[in-house]
Amino acid sequence: MKGSPDKRIRVLYLNNVPFIGGAQLNIKNSIRVMNRQEFEPIVAIPNDRLGVAGFFEEVGVRVVGIPMRSVFPLRARLPIDLLRSIGALAHLVRQYRIDVIHSHMQRAGALVPMVKWLTGVKFVWHLCDGATPGPVKLLTRFADRCTCVSRAVYEQYDGRARGHFQLIYTGVWTEDLSEEHLRARRAEVRNELGIPPDVLVLGSVANFQYWKGIHVVIRALVEVVRAFPKCLFLHLGGRVSQYEGYEQSIYDLVRDLGVQGNVRFLGFRKDALRYYPGFDLFVHAPVFEDGCTEAFGHSIVEAMASRLAVVTSRCGGPKEIVKEGVTGALVTPGDSEGLAKAIISLLANAGQRGRMGRAGYERYKRFFTQEREVREYERLYAELVRGSVRFCMPEAPVAVSSEMIE
Repeated sequence: MKGSPDKRIRVLYLNNVPFIGGAQLNIKNSIRVMNRQEFEPIVAIPNDRLGVAGFFEEVGVRVVGIPMRSVFPLRARLPIDLLRSIGALAHLVRQYRIDVIHSHMQRAGALVPMVKWLTGVKFVWHLCDGATPGPVKLLTRFADRCTCVSRAVYEQYDGRARGHFQLIYTGVWTEDLSEEHLRARRAEVRNELGIPPDVLVLGSVANFQYWKGIHVVIRALVEVVRAFPKCLFLHLGGRVSQYEGYEQSIYDLVRDLGVQGNVRFLGFRKDALRYYPGFDLFVHAPVFEDGCTEAFGHSIVEAMASRLAVVTSRCGGPKEIVKEGVTGALVTPGDSEGLAKAIISLLANAGQRGRMGRAGYERYKRFFTQEREVREYERLYAELVRGSVRFCMPEAPVAVSSEMIE
């Protein structure tokens, strides 16, 4: 007797994985909490990046490779390369009977519409870029649904073209430790790193990219150290190939400003989450670069989940995540002096940091859990595949109250 047919909705997550960052963590952790009885996830990445397949396989998902070369630099073989990628992707859709392709990448706009035409697969384009080129914006009309990680992303697009857009804030998976367990983790991390109890730690988690604003934090640190000589800036984050010179420029800036004794770089850590309890205050100071800035702010939410007050820039996603004066402080992008003042004010007031940290945790639980985001996407996939499509306009976004977007 044959078993009943598998009626799960199959979702192919298409990603180019230039490095492990917020988008890749979001895919991995979405799969971690997905309802596997109703949905079957598969991850597709370029053949030349299969070395990172293990990162996704840790959550028990199949990872497959496809030929997918970068569009830039432009070359004579580009049309052939694109057709090859389209053919391979269409083959995967048929082979694994994919119902929905879900992609964060801009290049998906050039690949998936043709695959959709060839196979009938549904296309969810997850928009998470701080600045989107005009041609890419035009391609959004070919997606079945475009989801935006923040209102800042949504507002980049013309109102007449947003009828199939939906605002779904990124969710973040954390261990969700109790306050007691956070204190124990704090002691563990500080003991591991040799940080004395009386040292105030300013934490940061961001890869070395100019628009992440690490240079702004280092410049602000000069004033912070004058007020708190024992303060330590603890940074976690890795090198990004497109910004190879930026990492070295940060090291040079630390040396030139004479704050070497107050800075420690831990590099990229897969287990970055476990270090947050060791911080006293979290700082993330994104700036604008060619019109681009932080579209969401994954690390900010991780900090809030660890009950940390946050100092960040008043731009992009961060200004939507942090409630000024309640869960943290917002400063003008690039203003190292204003950043220093905000940091000093909070480092000097442990009671205020504690209140902001607890308020931030409540905000995380209400708006930014991975489970909340995944349930929204599961509903979306089911609507697209099984009919009865319900569009949710951002004027009344799913699971997001007016309080969220004040």
